[in-house]
Amino acid sequence: MHFINPFKGLRPVKDKASSVSIPSTDHLSQEIIKNHKKNNPWSYLNIFNPDLSNSKSKKEIDADARKQFELMKNKSVLLKDNIKSFYVYKISTKDHSQIGIIGTAKLSAYDNLHIRGHEEIYFERSQKRFHQLNNLNAQIGPIYVIHPDNSSLTTIIEQQTINKPIYSFSALDECKHELWVVSEQDVVLKISEIFNKINRIYIADGHHRIEALSKLAEFRKHENPKHTGEEAYNYFMVAIFPRSQARILDYNRLIKDLYGYSAKDFLKEVKKKFFVKKHNSSYKPSKSQSCGMYLEKNWNTLE
Repeated sequence: MHFINPFKGLRPVKDKASSVSIPSTDHLSQEIIKNHKKNNPWSYLNIFNPDLSNSKSKKEIDADARKQFELMKNKSVLLKDNIKSFYVYKISTKDHSQIGIIGTAKLSAYDNLHIRGHEEIYFERSQKRFHQLNNLNAQIGPIYVIHPDNSSLTTIIEQQTINKPIYSFSALDECKHELWVVSEQDVVLKISEIFNKINRIYIADGHHRIEALSKLAEFRKHENPKHTGEEAYNYFMVAIFPRSQARILDYNRLIKDLYGYSAKDFLKEVKKKFFVKKHNSSYKPSKSQSCGMYLEKNWNTLE
């Protein structure tokens, strides 16, 4: 078994891919989400973001999600590949694109730090993900991870993308998504061997999901008296991109009020924890442990 492995993907048929797949909905309005669900009955939004306006219980909502997911498989909206494959995935915006590999890793690699995270894990959020995964008995989307650049892997990816992609569509997030299936076993083996030499990847997004997957694996292990360590629940899906292509987006938060403080008193409290410096124009942090704050039409550096 390798560090990163091929797998038999469960994925949408070609003509349904654009309506099934969903981006992060954090930045989308409820109206956009509602319209998308209405116009795309097979969208994963109908599983992950059900209409909660009625009086259904949590148990009923979970049952509906399972039913919808099973229906997508029964109606052949989703089909499972017959051959263990890697998947080359490219995502593009107007000014940026990145291309990497989708495969699986063993959860033990997360536990022994071959897969490393950087975020604090919140129990409630990981529990919510755990419940969702356990309810559907599936990991719908990959964990987004970064690997050190590797020229051999880049060459293989370039060779694969000469061909026409299986999927090519623009999604709700206005990004272009493209996918190539790599099933030739000699190429699959080369990719696995390259990742064996890399032997370390870093989580960019998906900390709570991987924590939930790790807990789910332990849960399934205790349920299974014949546990071997090779069951599907011991593995998880990753989308792995080279470090040079990864784009780290700004992480911004809007605070709507100062909880009773005046701006002057708020700054006074902030200065107890930070070095504060006023700026004449917008500020973007250039180093760790610093951030910009816009307050009453003034920019400040907090360090």
